[in-house]
Amino acid sequence: MARELVTNDVAKIQQIVTGGGAILEVVGIDGQTSKDDLTTWVNSSKLTITSLRDPDDKYPQSQQVFMTREWTFIVDLRTMKIVSQFFGSHGGGDPSITAINAALDDIMARLKS
Repeated sequence: MARELVTNDVAKIQQIVTGGGAILEVVGIDGQTSKDDLTTWVNSSKLTITSLRDPDDKYPQSQQVFMTREWTFIVDLRTMKIVSQFFGSHGGGDPSITAINAALDDIMARLKS
């Protein structure tokens, strides 16, 4: 997801964060990720998002919740309920960029209402 986020207008992401939204990325859903891998991933993206991974002894905990990579879930932080979801493509690329753009627009619209 971070790769697709980087291709978006970083100002849009900043608007979401300053508007009270948050972006949480789960890294390593399709394969266990080390702490070093996570650190490298976070430092390479330079985004104002939170990235996390399963603890060493809990993989594939996230996969059991989120299914596979390339899913975006919009959660209402007041109720902690999923209010919308988007899927790109396991291969990334244009379908994932389209999905993440739709998700970012969804978040921005919800923050304005």
